[in-house]
Amino acid sequence: MHKFILLGGGGFIGNALAGVLIKAGHQVLVLNRKGHGFVDGAEYQRVDRQNPAQVVVAIKAFRADILIDMIAMELADTQALHDVLAGHISRYVLISSCDVYAAFGRLLNTETGKIDHRALDESSSLRKNLYPFRGLIEDRYDYDKIPLERAALQQNDVEALVLRLPMVTGPGDPRRRYKSLTKLLHDGKCTLNMGKEFANWVSPHLHVDDVVNAIAMAAVHKKSAGQVYNIGPDQHFSEKQRALAFADAIGKRLSVQISKEKSGEQLQNFNQHIIINSDHLRHVTGWAPQLSPKLAFQSVWEWECRQTNQ
Repeated sequence: MHKFILLGGGGFIGNALAGVLIKAGHQVLVLNRKGHGFVDGAEYQRVDRQNPAQVVVAIKAFRADILIDMIAMELADTQALHDVLAGHISRYVLISSCDVYAAFGRLLNTETGKIDHRALDESSSLRKNLYPFRGLIEDRYDYDKIPLERAALQQNDVEALVLRLPMVTGPGDPRRRYKSLTKLLHDGKCTLNMGKEFANWVSPHLHVDDVVNAIAMAAVHKKSAGQVYNIGPDQHFSEKQRALAFADAIGKRLSVQISKEKSGEQLQNFNQHIIINSDHLRHVTGWAPQLSPKLAFQSVWEWECRQTNQ
């Protein structure tokens, strides 16, 4: 059994991960700005990640051997943390994103090049243009996972691995990706309008339960260190396919009407699909998604309905 520190583990994915680790018999200390949380069996402590000395003190007091960094966003504070970890932690796990790939840059219109729908594995081209959300998301000016991945894997005397996440859905999702669709179906409406490009766009959604199981398995696997891994679904849906499958999973009728007009969402280039190949992770750790798309959709529907009724 291991002693885990989840740095910034009080959010959507962190809460689910803490629960899975505790259920597996591990001890978990969550370090966040609030110093509290609601996962039974987890310990909580208030820490500012921009003060790496505080993190080291917590590591030593808890005698942790694995640190999972859930909120590494900018190089400045992440590099400062890496500089003090040697000798205090055995393994560092960086939670990264599929937004590192050049295909994602083409989706955001920050990257040039021909549209390429091939599945993205860990050797696929990364973005050349850093800081992809500058001008798009106000608080993400210095956000970029690419330099963070490089820094993580260059640490001395600390085993490191990088996990690139897909679009994570499920109960607690702060992005509420299925909010509009749930409301439409909850209100008894059976027609959904979509722009043509958006309707055909393929992207990697994966339920949070499957994502955290992948993180937990990779974090402790003896042969996982020093590498990068994609976490991705068995099946990739287009937006139209996903909406129809979602409705079918909850026993609702839905018709998708395709419009030739471009919606406001067309700030993105939905001609570029994002398809994630996670064979490397599956081969090394034996992980595979356990929830069928139908069960995943039902889980999201039930949670979203509770939010609607509150």
